[in-house]
Amino acid sequence: MHLLCGWTLCLYGRDSTGGRVLKGVIKMKKPFGMNRLERRYASEDLCRWVNKASVTTQSAMASTLLSALCLLVGLVCFPSTECWEAPWFCHGRECPVYTVVQQYEGFEERNYEASHWITADVASTSQSDLKDGFWKLYYFNQGQNSESKEIAMTRPVVVSVKEADSMGEQQVSISVFQSDTDIPEPNDNTIRKTVTPGGTVYVRSFGGVASDEDALENAQQLREDLRAAGKEFVENRFDAAGYDAPWDLINRHNEVWVRAP
Repeated sequence: MHLLCGWTLCLYGRDSTGGRVLKGVIKMKKPFGMNRLERRYASEDLCRWVNKASVTTQSAMASTLLSALCLLVGLVCFPSTECWEAPWFCHGRECPVYTVVQQYEGFEERNYEASHWITADVASTSQSDLKDGFWKLYYFNQGQNSESKEIAMTRPVVVSVKEADSMGEQQVSISVFQSDTDIPEPNDNTIRKTVTPGGTVYVRSFGGVASDEDALENAQQLREDLRAAGKEFVENRFDAAGYDAPWDLINRHNEVWVRAP
C-alpha cells in the first residue's frame, strides 16, 4: 500500500471464537530519532496494546476510545516511505523508495522519491578504480566520518556514468544509498554527500556477475527500447546498480537506470 497522507491505523479481524485480532498496521509518521524499522515496531507495539486493551475491556465505549487512540497518534501526513516494502533483491536492507508506474517488454518505468547518497568520483569504470571508490564509501559507513558513526550498508551500490561529448571527458562516480538523512560529514574530502531528486527512472534488469561491458550493453539496449516506446530520456548518462555482495554467485540482480528529463 502506498499512502501520501493518512493516519496510523490498526486493522482488526475476528478469530474463530469471535475475538478481535490484529490483522495489519498502517504506520504513523516518523518520530524524531527513530529509523524506519524502529518506527514500525513502535507502531505495531502500540496497536497490539490497543487491541489487547480493547478485547479485555467490557465497555463498548471504552473499546472504541482505545481504538481511536491508535488512529489519532498518526493524525498527520506521512511519506509513502512509511508503507513501502523493499523488493526481494534488496535482501532485507534499506533501498531507495520507488513506485512501479508500468512494466514494458524489456524495461520498467519507476517513480523514485528523492534520496540521499554518499559519493566518490573515480577515474574510470575499470574494476580497480571502482574498487578504490567503493572502499572509501565502505569505510565511511564503518565509522570513518566526523561522528565515528557506524552506518548499516544498504542497497544498491550505483556507478554513474556521464558520457563524454566532443568537448569533455567521461565522468564516473560511485555512490552508496543512505537511508538516514542525518549523514555525518566525511573525513575524506574526496567523498561528498549528494541528493538525487525524485522523478521518473527507466530500468532494465539483468542477472549474473556484471562487468563493465555488461552494463554498457544493457544501457544501450535500454536506450533502444525507450526510443522504440517513444520515451524521452537523458541521452548522455546512465547508472549501473548492483544489489549483491561479490561473494554471492547465484540469483544475482543488476540494473541499469536511465532517467527521464
